Amino acid sequence: MGCDKPFSGKSVPDDQLHHPLVAADIVIFTLRDKKLSVALIERTLDPLGFALPGGFVRENEDLDQCARRELKEETGLEAEVHKFDVFSAPDRDKRYRVISVAYYALISPDQQLKAGTDAKAVKWWGWDSLPDHFAFADHRIILDRAFEALQDELYESFDSLYALLPKQFTVSEMQELYEQVTTKKEDRSNFRKRVKAQAKKPKGSLELVDEPPQSAGRGHSIKYKRRQDGAPCAEAANVSGNKEPGASQRRRVFRRRASTDNRESEKSPEPKPSKRD
Repeated sequence: MGCDKPFSGKSVPDDQLHHPLVAADIVIFTLRDKKLSVALIERTLDPLGFALPGGFVRENEDLDQCARRELKEETGLEAEVHKFDVFSAPDRDKRYRVISVAYYALISPDQQLKAGTDAKAVKWWGWDSLPDHFAFADHRIILDRAFEALQDELYESFDSLYALLPKQFTVSEMQELYEQVTTKKEDRSNFRKRVKAQAKKPKGSLELVDEPPQSAGRGHSIKYKRRQDGAPCAEAANVSGNKEPGASQRRRVFRRRASTDNRESEKSPEPKPSKRD
C-alpha cells in the first residue's frame, strides 16, 4: 500500500519510500587540566575510529531519552542534554541512511569517564588537540556547531560556565574558561566585578564560599560555587557587556545558517595535527 504525498493527491510506491534511522549524538564538554575538553569514544564496531558518544533511538523512547541513555551507556556520565542541531547529509554514515539529532552536555571535571557498550575506550581530548579523522564524516562539524551553541549560551549568562567548573572555583579559573569558549580576552578587573555582582544577587546562581579573612593578603584566592537552590539570574544576560543580541536570537540565526550549511554535503574541515590530552 502506498503512502500519500502531502497535498499532492498522489501516492508513492513502496519501493520508492525510504525509512531513515534516527540517532542521537552527544558532545560532552568539561574542563580538564585547565583546558576546555570533549569526550570521544574509540569504536570497536565498523566504522572504526574516534566518534562522539551516541546511538540509535529505540522504539519505546524519545530523542531526549535516547541521548541520556547513550550518554550513560557509553561514558558512564549522567547530565542534562541540550538539543542544538540536526544533521542529515545522505552520505554521513556509510552503513545506513541516518539522521542525527545533536546534543551537548556540560560536565563537572569531578566526574569520571567509563567506557561501555560498543566503545573500546572513552577519553577526554583537549579542544585544541582533536584527532585528525573521525569514524563519521560530520562529527568534526557537529563538534564545531556545539562549540558555537555553547558560545551562544555565554552571551546570555555565566550559568553554563558553572557546570563545567569544579564544585569550588576562583574568578581566575572562571575567566580562563570563559576566554577559551568566547576566544577573546577579558579585562581582569571588569570580569572580577561582574562575578562579584552575580554573587551578591539573592536569587542568583553563584555564591561566595567564604569571606576571606581580613588579614589575607592580595594573593588570597576567593572561592565561589554554584548555588544549588538558585534560579538562573535574568540580570546575567549579555555578560560580556556589549550590545549583541541575546542567546535565543543568536540561536535562531545559528540554526538558519546550520540548515544552509547542511545542504552543502557537510564536508569535513582541513585536518589539524593530532595530539591526545
